Amino acid sequence: MKNLACRGICERYRSDKKRYALGIKRCTSCDAYLLIQEFQCPCCGTALRTKRKSKKRIIDFVEC
Repeated sequence: MKNLACRGICERYRSDKKRYALGIKRCTSCDAYLLIQEFQCPCCGTALRTKRKSKKRIIDFVEC
């Protein structure tokens, strides 16, 4: 089982930019954008997001 608590290791890989096109990934558990090659957060083991959420999906959720 994965440890889903942020331990602060991700601070070394944190990026100021928030662009998936540049290869930056997002950890939803640590709430951080990371510039890293792996697909799992080195801190908590959560799968990293490589694409943004669809705007259509967000609009549909708000309208419901």
